Amino acid sequence: MFQSLIEIGVSQASFNTLTERLSLFSKETLIDYFSLLERMDVVFALQAFDQNTQRGFPKKARKFHLSDPFLLRVIERWMSRERRLTHAILDSHRTEAAAAACLNRRGPLYYLKAEGEIDLVQIKDRSFVPIEVKWSNQIRPNDLKQLKKYPQSVILS
Repeated sequence: MFQSLIEIGVSQASFNTLTERLSLFSKETLIDYFSLLERMDVVFALQAFDQNTQRGFPKKARKFHLSDPFLLRVIERWMSRERRLTHAILDSHRTEAAAAACLNRRGPLYYLKAEGEIDLVQIKDRSFVPIEVKWSNQIRPNDLKQLKKYPQSVILS
């Protein structure tokens, strides 16, 4: 399961997608395992954000993260040593995962998928703050296209 989570990185995926990748057990078993790891504060999932209700869309694809950057590093090294890691984790993915792990401790956290994607959405005082995480020396105008629609948006770079 961890291998699939690391391979999809910060991309959106459904439990069906993860089940197909693993092909070891059923979707219901995967959800049970994920729920157990979630209760143990090992993993968490971000739902897509509904701007109208200011809640998540439970049936849409999610973004899966480990709850702590240290866990990501430990699992990455273990999988690398076992030769189960197909590629290195990108610094940009590691940075977004660390930001998500930190902000997830502060309250409800989602991601926004509209015309473009916004990495994180934090609920604050009955409003929401769109947050884009960039690991780059240069931010292109196209990267900000979706963020420009929200005056309270934040870029973490």
